[in-house]
Amino acid sequence: MLAISTTNRAQTQQLTKPTGSEPVPPEAAIPAILAAFDKYEVVGLPQGHGTQDLDDFIFALIRNPAFSEKVNDIEVEFGNSLYQPMLDRYIAGENVPFTEVQKVWRKDGPARSRSVGIR
Repeated sequence: MLAISTTNRAQTQQLTKPTGSEPVPPEAAIPAILAAFDKYEVVGLPQGHGTQDLDDFIFALIRNPAFSEKVNDIEVEFGNSLYQPMLDRYIAGENVPFTEVQKVWRKDGPARSRSVGIR
């Protein structure tokens, strides 16, 4: 009961803080995300469709030399889910021509509902 009470008071205090200035993160985002890989096996980032600032940030993150030292695999949500069965066969090692696999990202359409794992 005390933990619930303390949590509620902390949340109330946070909500009543004055506003009017831009929030300042406690540490730089790229070093903080890279540090998360030291603690966790999987680190997730949001992907805002059509959000250029977020896309630019993610590119800056993966271009950081420390990123390739910490990260082995990247999963990216993109592509046309109409091609998911064919991509699943390709990833499973079936003989699927790469020109067919390219359709996943070259014919990106409105059906964007699945994640595509790339190694």
